Amino acid sequence: MQEKFVLLGNQQGVPLLLYHANAYMPELYIPFLRHLSDYKVIALRQRPLWDKSVQKIKDWDIFTQDLIKFCDENNIAQIDAIGHSLGAVAIWKALSLRPELFNKVVLIDPVILPEETVRWVSLLPYKLKERIRPVIKIASLRRNQWASREEARIHLGSKGVFKKMDPEVFDLFIKFGIVPGENGFTLAFPREWEAMIYASPENTWKFMAKTTKQIMIIKAQHSNVISNETWEKVKSKNANNLYAEMKDVGHLIPFEKPMEIGTMIASFLDRKG
Repeated sequence: MQEKFVLLGNQQGVPLLLYHANAYMPELYIPFLRHLSDYKVIALRQRPLWDKSVQKIKDWDIFTQDLIKFCDENNIAQIDAIGHSLGAVAIWKALSLRPELFNKVVLIDPVILPEETVRWVSLLPYKLKERIRPVIKIASLRRNQWASREEARIHLGSKGVFKKMDPEVFDLFIKFGIVPGENGFTLAFPREWEAMIYASPENTWKFMAKTTKQIMIIKAQHSNVISNETWEKVKSKNANNLYAEMKDVGHLIPFEKPMEIGTMIASFLDRKG
């Protein structure tokens, strides 16, 4: 079974927790973490990377509980943490439940859907969710078999999401995101899990105002998980937080502009107080 975490960055540095995005893996953050050179990064692997049995979930609490359990089992507390997308939401919720686990927290483009959207999506049967939210069906039908990594590289390299990636990050996806399977090579992060996650969004509005520690929240200008209207509402919830928007980038900020966002976050983490 795949290990539940991987150590990245400066092994003699200050401990830092990293929780990644849905459908990706910690190693893709290596170019980004290069700009956080003072940190030894404990990068958790989300459950789909080590538990292939897809569970029916109603929200993303399972990822929050995996995070809390990992911290408790490894005596982790008062640690700086960075979360991206799903990982950001899981950290945010964990912070509201167990604030003593964290010190400074950075959330990169957390998934924040309108509250009414989360409510009605949670009530629908899965098949209807697929019809109403196309991203679910796209994920569930995603190609997941190739004869070789090179075949996967050619196929995926033509896709818009991968074209926008820093070339080194794309190379890392081919190395770590495409793994040997029963019939050649397959996705390390099962497409069935990816679709289930899209079908079960977390209601972040329930806990976003409950955190007392200062958080840095970074939105991508072209985010597809935080609308401009939602962003303004989020900023009104907690005046203590720091809010930043990165220009000319999409949801996968650490993969598209690893140097720019790494430098920005390093500045926040290095600040005293």
